[in-house]
Amino acid sequence: MTKSVIRHENGLLIELNKRGVEAILVNGEVSLGEYDGVEFKKKRVSEDKAEFVRKVVSEVRTMMEICPHVISIIMSDMFYVKFLFNGKEVVAFVSEDMITFSSEGEVDEELKDEIRKCVDRFKEVILKTQSGNE
Repeated sequence: MTKSVIRHENGLLIELNKRGVEAILVNGEVSLGEYDGVEFKKKRVSEDKAEFVRKVVSEVRTMMEICPHVISIIMSDMFYVKFLFNGKEVVAFVSEDMITFSSEGEVDEELKDEIRKCVDRFKEVILKTQSGNE
């Protein structure tokens, strides 16, 4: 199941799809609900889930602060990382030890390392939620 973090309208949209939490919208407040790729619909959840979500949101915010170039990270069959490079949106396709880009431009090693670190941090946050550990 797809998991993602997307910078969305001055906030974040987190598709978690774990522990009964489908999506989290963070835009001044934290809302839980469903996201169909177009529209976010709020739903009510228990206090236990709300506490779990607050912890996830805190970790994701920290991750995105450390990754300022990243617009979104999507985990599916591989990792898709959209980021800004020289004023253009570029997508990095990351799998195992390979990273390729949607743009022909030169991406320096420093930026490649930043993208790898962001993907590794994303994995840490998501795997933590998958195992149920907090």
